[in-house]
Amino acid sequence: MGEEVTTSNIQKLISKMPANTSPLEKVILCNDGTVQTLLSVIFGVPVRVEVLSQSESDSYIVRWSRLVAEYSPDNIVVVCLAESIISKKTKYKGFITGITEKHMGIGQLISSVKIDTQRSIVGIYSDDNVFARTYTILSVESEDDYCLNAQLSVTITETFLKSVYDKLK
Repeated sequence: MGEEVTTSNIQKLISKMPANTSPLEKVILCNDGTVQTLLSVIFGVPVRVEVLSQSESDSYIVRWSRLVAEYSPDNIVVVCLAESIISKKTKYKGFITGITEKHMGIGQLISSVKIDTQRSIVGIYSDDNVFARTYTILSVESEDDYCLNAQLSVTITETFLKSVYDKLK
């Protein structure tokens, strides 16, 4: 479940867009579904998540990963780098177990554990070399307790190299 579609919310999102973003970049930056699925469609092959590193404290898990499109064993393209900060204070223990096992992307885990979530874009960036976004994923137990009592809290920053996406034109 994404943000409510209102003229005000759409205007806020449009106003966050840097002037130098292409239409494809805008689609990626504003996507409120799983980026893995969207990138698979864009690149025409299944995109997979590779966890590069993961560390834990008492309260959080920090995960660094990359999303790759594999056209063949000799032709693998890194299509996104991501840093995720995952709160361990959650009732969804299966989700945390999945994170620690490192076999799935966060969007895949959320779907497999069947958590109703709300995604909100909190920052967008673009320059001559990269475009990036930061967004939060919070569980929604009911409409009334959305931000106050989220039982799942994840903040993700994704960075995309423009040179990879320029080749698609």
